[in-house]
Amino acid sequence: LFKLLAISPAQEVVFPLLKKSACSIEDQLNTFTQHSSYQLSKALISAKAKNNNLLTGGGTKNTYFLECLK
Repeated sequence: LFKLLAISPAQEVVFPLLKKSACSIEDQLNTFTQHSSYQLSKALISAKAKNNNLLTGGGTKNTYFLECLK
């Protein structure tokens, strides 16, 4: 399974919604992180991916994102 977390859908849909939100930046970032990790997890489950997946890119240094992904 190859899953790319592209930024363009977020720029087009999510970011405008967050800009309208009255929530704090911290809450917005948490919501975005939770949603992104949930979507990736769902894709891995639907692909019946094994426990040995290769994660690459800058997100791999985000320990909170990786914790949410578990």
